[in-house]
Amino acid sequence: MKKNGEESYVWPWVGVVANITEVNERTGRREGRSCSGISDKLTQKGFNPKRVKPVWSKAGHSGFALVEFTKDFQGFENAVKFERSFEQDRHGKKDWKNNGIHTRGAKLYGWVAREEDYNSWGIVGAKVKKGRDLRSISQIEEGEKRQTNQLVDYLSQTIEKNEKRKEVLENENNEASLVLDGLELHNLQLHRTYQEGIEKMDMNVMELYNNVIQEYENSMKELQTETKKLDERETKIEQRETNKNKDVIDKSRLDVEMFWDMNQNLVSGENIRVKRLGQLHPETFFPAMMREHGCSKSRAEIEAEAEELCSLWEAQIGDVQWHPFKILESDGPPKRIVVKDDEKVLKLKYDYGERVCDEVVRAKEEIEDHNASGSFVTLEL
Repeated sequence: MKKNGEESYVWPWVGVVANITEVNERTGRREGRSCSGISDKLTQKGFNPKRVKPVWSKAGHSGFALVEFTKDFQGFENAVKFERSFEQDRHGKKDWKNNGIHTRGAKLYGWVAREEDYNSWGIVGAKVKKGRDLRSISQIEEGEKRQTNQLVDYLSQTIEKNEKRKEVLENENNEASLVLDGLELHNLQLHRTYQEGIEKMDMNVMELYNNVIQEYENSMKELQTETKKLDERETKIEQRETNKNKDVIDKSRLDVEMFWDMNQNLVSGENIRVKRLGQLHPETFFPAMMREHGCSKSRAEIEAEAEELCSLWEAQIGDVQWHPFKILESDGPPKRIVVKDDEKVLKLKYDYGERVCDEVVRAKEEIEDHNASGSFVTLEL
């Protein structure tokens, strides 16, 4: 059966193995041999089948099996070797047809499925048709060539796209390099500004320290002077007490109890401190961390996380791009209020509560009031 002088094969390549059934010595019935054993034997002979599948009918094992080979020409070569092996042993398809049922013996017969098998009636023809069709070698070669051309076209297009993508990436890389150079220069400028700010802060601290010492010394001198005056007055009062009546004595005692209150006020009024404007207090963040972790972490771990969160928001406060306030001028003097829909404020309030949010807003307001351009902590007497 040929078309245009060419023989048609079932494709993907498949071989037919016949005469598989044998007599069961115990029951006396004919049963199918193990297809795994047939597959092993074919593999040992170098035919490299993908799998061997038995052909079953409603009545049981049909005595046939299909040997599947790979779809490429290497699979076709293995299929031809498979067929020639059976033909050389006189157990090919012609031998199967010529030998009667009583003269076929117990050996297997095999051949490559062609158009006759594809169009045959019965269970074998039905199984051969399933998922397969008829093709000549030239048709298969044309199909392979067409697929190869399609693959070449696809690869050519892919290479062209990759070249364009490479060019785009190179341009993006050059732009990124320029951006990185700019960022490096910006970082150097920021570092220089930071160092200048540190030096300025150190100078301010020293100046404040000297001012505090000087004020303290002046206050001590004034206190000593006032104390001396009080001592002198107390001596005079004691001298007059012996010469005055009870009313005079009571009045003097009242006077003494008053210059004493004054003395106490002078002493306690010298509590002079340096306030760090724009600084957050880590203890404010501790309750929020306790609520978040509960008993799952130790107190030391929670305190460490609270300090870390505090440091994070100190950096956020120093960001000059973040300005969560707006000025109201409609009624009375201008008034600064927090923007309610500010993303950072909302997230802070949602994640850690009102207290932490108020603490961050307070520090940001102090920064805005006392050092808006520098955006770092300042000191005040």
